[in-house]
Amino acid sequence: MQNTDARVIAINLDAFDMAIADKMSAQGSLPAFEELKAAAAKFDIEQGPDNSGRDTGRTGEHISVGLKPESTGLWAPFLFRPDDYSVVQKFTPETPYARQLKSKTVVFDPTYFDLTKCENVDGIVGWSGHDPGAHPSCRPASLAKEIDDRFGAPELDHRLLHCNVYQSEELTKAFADNVVANTKKRFQIIEWMISERFTDWEFALLSVEESHDAIEHLYFGVDPDHPYAHLPSANAAREGLTRIYAEITAGVSRLKRLFPNATFVVFSMHGMGPNRNDTPSMILLPELLFRARFNEKLFDAPAHWVAEDRPILQLEENWFDTIYASMKPQLLRKLRRIPSKLARTGRAFFGQDAEPLTGRPREKNEFAPTYVPGAHYRRYWPQMRAFAVPSLHNGIVRLNVKGRERDGVVDPAEYQQVLSEFESILMECEDTATGGSPIRAITFPGNGDPFAVNESQGDLVVHWKELVQGVVHPKFGQIGPLPIWRTGGHTGDGGRLMILSDRFKPGDYGKRSSYDVAPTIVDLLEGRALNRMDGESVIPEILGASPDRQPDIASNLRAGLTH
Repeated sequence: MQNTDARVIAINLDAFDMAIADKMSAQGSLPAFEELKAAAAKFDIEQGPDNSGRDTGRTGEHISVGLKPESTGLWAPFLFRPDDYSVVQKFTPETPYARQLKSKTVVFDPTYFDLTKCENVDGIVGWSGHDPGAHPSCRPASLAKEIDDRFGAPELDHRLLHCNVYQSEELTKAFADNVVANTKKRFQIIEWMISERFTDWEFALLSVEESHDAIEHLYFGVDPDHPYAHLPSANAAREGLTRIYAEITAGVSRLKRLFPNATFVVFSMHGMGPNRNDTPSMILLPELLFRARFNEKLFDAPAHWVAEDRPILQLEENWFDTIYASMKPQLLRKLRRIPSKLARTGRAFFGQDAEPLTGRPREKNEFAPTYVPGAHYRRYWPQMRAFAVPSLHNGIVRLNVKGRERDGVVDPAEYQQVLSEFESILMECEDTATGGSPIRAITFPGNGDPFAVNESQGDLVVHWKELVQGVVHPKFGQIGPLPIWRTGGHTGDGGRLMILSDRFKPGDYGKRSSYDVAPTIVDLLEGRALNRMDGESVIPEILGASPDRQPDIASNLRAGLTH
């Protein structure tokens, strides 16, 4: 008979902001969360230096494959190909660490988890969420239909995840209602899967995506300093996010009661904050660099936006539609903007049916990010010394380097000089709302060597300050301001790791790297390290053992020893 005391249940609360949850909990709104915290051995976790790992947009990959970006070489969701100036958003090429496990594993909806590479794993990937990071798949092949037949389709789809809701209380409340309903269904499926459908597992890797989906659109309701905090919909956003967090933490608590002897590893890799990247990285930066080369405007914000320091979308206005309509068709030429109905519908939004940005056939694990406005400057990149590649995070600037890019114009000997020139152009910009610099920092991944910059990196990376909605340059004029698309983004503080087991003393154990989460899970399961995995287990720290005499944790747990 299987020893259920040896089971480990790992739950990724994707982009669940622990600081916000702490405040809600202190107000009595999250009783289940308060119980979980009281019972857990807790670590604050940081995703790389200064939480830089959150800027990659590949947090799910760091969890599923146990590698940090320094090991994968992947620093962004998008890859630039210098041989033809194409850009693709690529699913993870890495193999999940679960393939190396001896422990019988079941998964539900982990992101960036390529289930096709793990014949020893049962479960489903890509059930619901805005960035699966891998092709939807399941094992056994009948599982997706079993779930649909028993529970129905997800309540939340891409049409809701990529709309705007802050324009009205009604839209905001309806969005929150859908996220709550989806969360309920997620935990219903999880409970069925790991208690009825699969019973012989030792490790369950589960992901809760609604925490990510919700905060990007509802963040303005919990940050009194947000530019949109004054809107009538802010109260509905705050109440909605509280209901969603309550549903998530109650779901975790129910699982803990359902499997009282299992060890739970509950974590969020990083917190969230105001979205200071969407507008400047997606459109302001590409337009600035276009003007710097051609002394002409491709995009010019509509007058009713420019009339306000902090414009908001009108009720019937679509962020993408309005931006594309404000691009000059004679400059776009043959480039067709992505139709609004495509931008609002399910998988098509993520490019399986979208217009390619490349002349070559796309691989099955990639698609073109044509939904990003900056992607439509691509036809001009070969003529530019510097251009902004599509980004949902920091601003990514590539130089058009001879010997690296197909039509390179920047001599490698002038690389540092040209970097400095464009750094100066950027630092000359002012924020249209504040009059100050829109830039917090500029970094240079190549460290002076253009050939050290890979396809997921830029030569110059712009870290934006606060919420930049528009910029003005003394020579190239004003761009924007524009309304905010998503109110929340990957700009918060660190996350938290909570381990719940009767064998570990609850309490606060300090700070560790978020890359220690995966090794900790493996340590709890099998008491060993795996090949090609970053980080170290936190279990020796909990037990007070030094690393050079680390006990066989898994064997001790299976034996039921008390430490």
